[in-house]
Amino acid sequence: MIRRIVSALAIGTSLALVPLPAAAAGSEVEYSTDGVVWGASPPPAVFPASWQPVPGSTTTATLYVRAARPGTTVVGVYAGAPASSDPQLLAATTLAGATGPATALDGLGACSAVAAQAVLAQGEVLAVPITIAFSPALTDGRGASLALDLLVDLSDTGVPVLPGGCPVDPEIIAAFPAPSAERLTTTGQTLPWELLLAAAAVLIGGLAGVLAARSGSSRGRTR
Repeated sequence: MIRRIVSALAIGTSLALVPLPAAAAGSEVEYSTDGVVWGASPPPAVFPASWQPVPGSTTTATLYVRAARPGTTVVGVYAGAPASSDPQLLAATTLAGATGPATALDGLGACSAVAAQAVLAQGEVLAVPITIAFSPALTDGRGASLALDLLVDLSDTGVPVLPGGCPVDPEIIAAFPAPSAERLTTTGQTLPWELLLAAAAVLIGGLAGVLAARSGSSRGRTR
């Protein structure tokens, strides 16, 4: 029996009727984030390192899982509970998987399915798109961290899950690139207060220079 999990979030353990892990689970499937370059090891993150989230943005990244062993492999993909340093960021961010509507991150449970279970023959591929959207009305949360993991559970008989819906004994794949969290940046419509203060300082300094120059000119004419 084989059971292999590549994931994005938290997991649990079970003692009842769980398939025994395979001796060389890393070769049972291959992973990709573009559908072209494949590897036996899970990618470090699903979203690219170049990803720059801003309020109002919507971005989709896809995790591809390809069955590499003879026979069939049952695949289940889940998202675990997200984490952020700002609760408002969780409330203003939604996740949509291959099935079901978009859900606010603060409404996700410990484990939520993001793709229907699939039975793959050797060489067949399951593509799991993950869409992250930020509310355009988001004003707080800039600079806040945001972390999310995906759980991909593989078996040859069916994906075993705990009563809470989490797969058994998964490995974890970060959805977002290192350093652990993606930090929300600003849009061109609303400048952060640090930039406003810097601009004000430059303006005040310029005005002071103009006034000083005029004062010196006036003293020169009165002599």
